Amino acid sequence: MILEDILAHILTKYKVAPENIFVKHPGVSVFRHKISKKWFALLLSVKVEKIKYDDVDFDGTITLLNLKLPPGLIVLLTDNKTFLPAYHMNKRHWISINLDSPQINKGLVYDLIKQSFDLSLKEQEI
Repeated sequence: MILEDILAHILTKYKVAPENIFVKHPGVSVFRHKISKKWFALLLSVKVEKIKYDDVDFDGTITLLNLKLPPGLIVLLTDNKTFLPAYHMNKRHWISINLDSPQINKGLVYDLIKQSFDLSLKEQEI
C-alpha cells in the first residue's frame, strides 16, 4: 500500500519517524527535521466533506500528505483529485496529496517529499 511505502521511504531516506504531537488529534502525524524541528510533511485523515472541493470523487475519509513546495509547482500540480489545495496549511506554500487517489504516482510523491525536505531544511542541518 502507498501509505506504508511512503512511511518506510521517509524513515529509510531521511531517518525521520512520524510524530503525533497533537493530543486532541492522535491521527495526525508530522515529519520534521531533527535540529530545527521544522516540518516537511504532515500526514492526516480527513472526511471528504471537510475538504469542500467539488472535483473530489471519494466518499468517507481520505488520507492526505501535506508537503511544502514552491508556489509555482503547487499551481501546476493542483488538480482537485490527487493534488489538492493544502488542508489546514498555507495554500501558497503547501499542497495536500490524496494518497487514496487511484492516479497516485509513488515516484513523483518521493520526489516531492525530497523537495519539501530540502525547502524546509535550515543551514545548521546541512
